[in-house]
Amino acid sequence: MQSTTAPTAGEVVCFHPTDAVGKLPHPGTAGHANVITNVHATRDPMPFSQGKSEMTDHTPVQHHYPDDVAHCYGCGRLNTQGLHIKSTWDGDETCAILTPRPEHIAVPGYVYGGLIASLIDCHGTGSAALAMYRAEQRDPGSDPPLRFVTASLKVDFLRPTPLGPSLEARGCIAEVGPRKVIVDIDVAVEGQVCAKGRVIAVKFNTDALRPAQL
Repeated sequence: MQSTTAPTAGEVVCFHPTDAVGKLPHPGTAGHANVITNVHATRDPMPFSQGKSEMTDHTPVQHHYPDDVAHCYGCGRLNTQGLHIKSTWDGDETCAILTPRPEHIAVPGYVYGGLIASLIDCHGTGSAALAMYRAEQRDPGSDPPLRFVTASLKVDFLRPTPLGPSLEARGCIAEVGPRKVIVDIDVAVEGQVCAKGRVIAVKFNTDALRPAQL
């Protein structure tokens, strides 16, 4: 049984998407403000009951993007020069692993901050798609396909990020709406969080890129 108590000030709750849709505190209330505005606080995933589509497939959600929208430098599978960021579920959180290349250098020994921002950005939109698929209780890649784009990106760099080890991004779903998903993301190296971010992602109309049927 999940608590219906509004989050306390400074608390961020990881909602399972089927719980988040339509069940957040009403906009303008104290509870809503706590959920939406307090980005870098406690990450406490809420328990949930499985939906009718369990998402046991660990294929990255980006591999289900339609070809028309699969060219992103950060996460597009069709971009041969890109980063190929891959987002999957890990329980109630999402996860992506990225190993920086030598050219992703800022100063000797440390990662360029723009790479970290790109990881947060693309993992945020991928997490949004995963969350919406799960909220709708259907498998990634089922019709109609989902693709999200970034409306807002906020990144806080907590400490220099060493160049060499893999970066692990873990996403916590803060809100799911009809067209908008909010994701809080930690980026860690060898268990130490180096950056935190928040992505507000909005659903993209993939049909807009396709020629009209005559």
